[in-house]
Order: sequence, then structure tokens, then C-alpha cells
Amino acid sequence: MEDQLFNLSRFDGRRNETSENMDNPPLRAFFRRLSNECGFVVSPHRFRHTIATNLMSMPDRNLKMAQDLLGHSTPAVTLQYVESDINKVRSVLEQLEVA
Repeated sequence: MEDQLFNLSRFDGRRNETSENMDNPPLRAFFRRLSNECGFVVSPHRFRHTIATNLMSMPDRNLKMAQDLLGHSTPAVTLQYVESDINKVRSVLEQLEVA
């Protein structure tokens, strides 16, 4: 649980070597290739933000799980990563108009 999301040692077999540096050259190369495939820039930070938003949009959302996964010290920090789903906002507003 203490491992940082995207810590390369998790994936390359160096489990005893951890790094606080998310700007590791192989990680940068991975996101550069991913960006090229997607046709837009995908950074580790943006990817983490998207994961948090997706986790919190699920019906069984769990703020504590997202906080732990991202390694945030408080739920308030995690909530900064979560974006509103504009389609859900629109749906709620449309339902309010009918009522």
C-alpha cells in the first residue's frame, strides 16, 4: 500500500529498490509512446488524475481507496483530482427541471 502508483520498481522486478522520482527515463518513454498512440499528450500526472476521476465515478466509489492508491495524505487532496462528469451534471439538472 505504500508503493507509489507508477513506481517502476513495481514492474521491472526491482522490488527492493524504490524511487520517489516519477520522472524516470523509462517512465517518460512509456508515456511518450502512449501519447503518440493516443494522438494527445498523456503525462503520469494526467493519468493519475484520470484514474482518480474514474474511480470516483463508479457506483461503488471509495474515496479512501482512491486516496491510498494515489498516496495522498488527506481526502481533500484526492478530491482535487476528481472532475465532475458534465453529462451526469446535465442529467441531474434536467431531472430537476422536470420536478
